[in-house]
Amino acid sequence: MGKLQDIRRKRLEKLGKNLQDRLSTSFIDIQRLIPNVGIATILSNVPCNATMRSSDQPDVTAISTIPVIVSWRIHVPTYIDIRNGDTITLKLLGENGEWKSAFRAVTGDPYVVQSRKRVDVMMKALGRDDIIDDVIPPPERPEPEPEEKDMSEITVRFLDVDENDISDMIVIKTEIEKEFSIEALVIHGYTFSHVFVNGDMYNKSQLSFIPIYDEYSIYFIYDEITVPIGVKQFAVGRFQRDDGSFGNYAHWYQTIPINWIDDFEIISPVIQLTHVETRQVLRIQIGSRLLLMPQKIFSQVKKISNVDGGFLISLIEVEPTETERTAYITSAYDL
Repeated sequence: MGKLQDIRRKRLEKLGKNLQDRLSTSFIDIQRLIPNVGIATILSNVPCNATMRSSDQPDVTAISTIPVIVSWRIHVPTYIDIRNGDTITLKLLGENGEWKSAFRAVTGDPYVVQSRKRVDVMMKALGRDDIIDDVIPPPERPEPEPEEKDMSEITVRFLDVDENDISDMIVIKTEIEKEFSIEALVIHGYTFSHVFVNGDMYNKSQLSFIPIYDEYSIYFIYDEITVPIGVKQFAVGRFQRDDGSFGNYAHWYQTIPINWIDDFEIISPVIQLTHVETRQVLRIQIGSRLLLMPQKIFSQVKKISNVDGGFLISLIEVEPTETERTAYITSAYDL
């Protein structure tokens, strides 16, 4: 839980800074007498926390009367350079974005209280003309800085049982504490076996978790398919390529799942389908040329027998013709 607490602490600190920059209505300017230079402004428009401790009693019947002498307690961050003898101008911002009032005095020694620096000072109020002519203008309200999101880098690899890459590695960056999901790829010639996440094994092809670490390694492990699991039929005519474009020439059509027995003998229900582009009816019969997948074995039907409501089809491996060898192998239609 230490990692999560650190992330949340950083987020709160960033939020606090944004709120201070946006919501502060009290600011100070610090001036200092520098030898051989004179009075110089050291810092201006420093956000502060100012609390009125006491004030004189003005004539409440007078118009625009403000307290002449006010006792203020001012807090600033400890890194603010404020010293005994500095002249401080405290400025209070009004709702219209202009200075509502201002006070000035020479400060004594500052105190360090916990994580802040404090000065207690009796200050004289400045008149409206002094504020307009003599006080540094208010700071522009900054836009809140975009929140820096803590990211996790997830490296995903697809490996065979010998740890050889069988597909391109993927590197994904995702936000920490935001749900992340990924699923094993369908890779021709292989079947998903299990997955490792940072060394821990899981027997599921789809992962969903909430990252809390900076880095993750996900290894999807696959078994190589050593026997054919499907058959494609040869066709000539219009078809859709895997990228969505269309062609109009020889191709190996949709992969039909089969039950493998041995020695190129397959048993399946009637293998017959209609090509979705040409409406051509494709049937398997003696002499048909088939492509066994995913090994891409060129075969020819030698014999067909009825077996328990299906067909036992005997195949022999053959050399492909030039047209068959160069025909496009589709996957856009695969089940």
